Amino acid sequence: MGTAHAMLVDPLVRSASVPFGLLLAAMGVGIVSYLYTELIARFVRRRAVYKVAEVRRLGEGAIEAVLAPETGRMSFEAGQFLFIRFKGNRALSEWHPFTVCSSPRESSLRLAIRAAGDYTGYLQNYLMPGTRAVVEGGYGKMDYRRGGKDQIWIAGGIGITPFLSWIRDMPHRLEYRIDFFYTVRTPEEAFFLSEILEAVRRHPHFKLHMHYSAEKGRLSVERLADELKGGLAGKSVYMCGPAPMLAAFKRDFRRRGVPAASVRYERFHFR
Repeated sequence: MGTAHAMLVDPLVRSASVPFGLLLAAMGVGIVSYLYTELIARFVRRRAVYKVAEVRRLGEGAIEAVLAPETGRMSFEAGQFLFIRFKGNRALSEWHPFTVCSSPRESSLRLAIRAAGDYTGYLQNYLMPGTRAVVEGGYGKMDYRRGGKDQIWIAGGIGITPFLSWIRDMPHRLEYRIDFFYTVRTPEEAFFLSEILEAVRRHPHFKLHMHYSAEKGRLSVERLADELKGGLAGKSVYMCGPAPMLAAFKRDFRRRGVPAASVRYERFHFR
């Protein structure tokens, strides 16, 4: 309908041929993408059906949902995200991305979700055990195993999810030296801290730097560098958290000479 309407706007068609051509190209891509998603994707994309087995309250405005497989099992790499739609509730039936915080070796999927907008806020109150879910994925290429032997991990708030998947999937012998900076506002928001500390006890080269911004202020590259031994040279950096935090860290890492190729991050905007 939009394409048909645009073709009837004479000033656009007659006097702005180049912008009109670009507009038509964009509309064509959109139409093809829509038709592919509705008619073809369901037959070629990897999907499986799960059922919500448990919904656990982590704290105010945050839950962990456990999904048990019903038909098949979704394969994914630690740290990847999936698209999920929940059946039986119209408000939750649209596709939404979630980073999996469980290990690929587990039979169930675990999702840590914080209310950050209309969809996730509604999900906090109305996602119930027994709800069926269609799962598609996995997507994303942030993988610490592709990085160097010396690494920095930075998680802000619910951005802990990909790192939690990595931690739960760690081999018995960790071959990387990792400094993990986990920043939250208060101790009550440090979800899964006991599990992370247990991983620290198991792996001598895995070190946790806990940062409470309500007490210490915003975590910055300067503060991070002060706590590290040997500086930032040669480090592979992995980050996940709010967009303003990621933008500030990317900028400051570049100012300190860390190559852009050494910084990897997951940025989430869906709410």
